[in-house]
Amino acid sequence: MHRQINSKVVPLRPKKRISSKYLLAGAMAAVVLTLMLLFNRYYFNTYTVVEGTVQKSLYADALIIKKETVITSPADGKLQLLVKPGERVRVGTPLFMVITDLDQKEKYEKQISELQGSIKDLQNDLNSHIPLNVINKSIDDTTKKLKEAIAQGQFDKVRDLKSELARLMKEKQKQIQSGQTNIKAMEKTVDELKKKLSSVELLVNAPEAGMVSFNIDGYENVLTVDCVKNISSSQLQSIKGQEPEQVIPSYATVRRPVLKIVDNFSYYMAVDIKNATLKEGKNYNIVIKTSDFSKKIPAELVDIHENDRVGIFLIEKDLPEIINFRRVDVEIITQTATGSIIPLSGIVNVDGSEGVYLLDGRNRVFRAVKIIASDGSNAVVEGLKLGDRILIDKKGLTWKH
Repeated sequence: MHRQINSKVVPLRPKKRISSKYLLAGAMAAVVLTLMLLFNRYYFNTYTVVEGTVQKSLYADALIIKKETVITSPADGKLQLLVKPGERVRVGTPLFMVITDLDQKEKYEKQISELQGSIKDLQNDLNSHIPLNVINKSIDDTTKKLKEAIAQGQFDKVRDLKSELARLMKEKQKQIQSGQTNIKAMEKTVDELKKKLSSVELLVNAPEAGMVSFNIDGYENVLTVDCVKNISSSQLQSIKGQEPEQVIPSYATVRRPVLKIVDNFSYYMAVDIKNATLKEGKNYNIVIKTSDFSKKIPAELVDIHENDRVGIFLIEKDLPEIINFRRVDVEIITQTATGSIIPLSGIVNVDGSEGVYLLDGRNRVFRAVKIIASDGSNAVVEGLKLGDRILIDKKGLTWKH
């Protein structure tokens, strides 16, 4: 017999259904939030203010004006150089020789060499010639005998030895004078031959101190330091700079340039400053782009003329790297500022005021700033402190306060 189990049936409470309008609203909110996050990520970035430096530059061509002394040849003839390109010379340094008669030069040089050899032999003979050595030996022996005779009281013998000693000394002096006379005569002949040699072998010495260059472009007597303040903008455009080269001639022509000596410690640069706001008498840093170095060179702006178009800069520095250049590309650093630096893309204009949006927690707050200097990408500003976080506009959007 089966046992009967009593059970009570309890009806389940039906689940409450979520309204579709709430689901739709939540979905839309999520989409909007996602879009906002993506928008901010795609269009905006943040930047932390740091200390930095920006500089503003003027790029231009420049003519180099140097103190250049062109050395010409005194005659036609074969050229024999005594210096090298780029060598530093002092006043009086032999630069080159012009040989007008090569055969005569060789003849004189041979005669001079032979005479100098003979003079050397005679000078050696004065100390080592056999007859002179014999005389010196006889003088020594006679002197010894004379001392012995004096010690022994042999006065007759003393008298004879003194006479012999006097004769030997006179003979020695005669031989020495004869040799010296011959040497002097030969030295006089050598001097005469050297004078004749100098008439066919013309020596040219340095009239100025500086650096040797063989790169002569024809502007040495046009672009001078005396007329530097009269250089026009048309000259800046018309004068072309040639490629540096070292043309070393082998033959000289009378009154034609052979080389030049350049003052490598003082340069002028004439630059088309394009009406830039520069101050006469102020020092600027210049970077010469044409040369192999990129150092900042201090230069003083000594003159501005022709309606503020042409600027003349003075550089007083040893620059052998540009000694052969006439025209160079330069960067003139016109402004340099250090301070709180930010990208220009972070600066916005709100109601006529320039400023940035600071991030304050999750909020953004407009802060007015003053631009001190800008290089086209970044700016040094007043109104921010190091560590401030600002919004950066990636896509050029115009923000509204």
